[in-house]
Amino acid sequence: MLMKTISVRQYQTQRTRATKLLLTVAAWFVRVRQRQALRELDRRLLDDIGVSEEERDRELAKPFWR
Repeated sequence: MLMKTISVRQYQTQRTRATKLLLTVAAWFVRVRQRQALRELDRRLLDDIGVSEEERDRELAKPFWR
């Protein structure tokens, strides 16, 4: 049985890609949760954080990857 061996450099590259992918997916989940919270704020709370309703609507219209 032949075993394919990879170099340390190849292993690190694969690990780095996997890490970047996981961090990207985690960022998407954070954005979704933040936008859900933003969706629930009323006008008074938006004023408290300095966000207009138009700004909120633009943020909510964005896809999760942006």
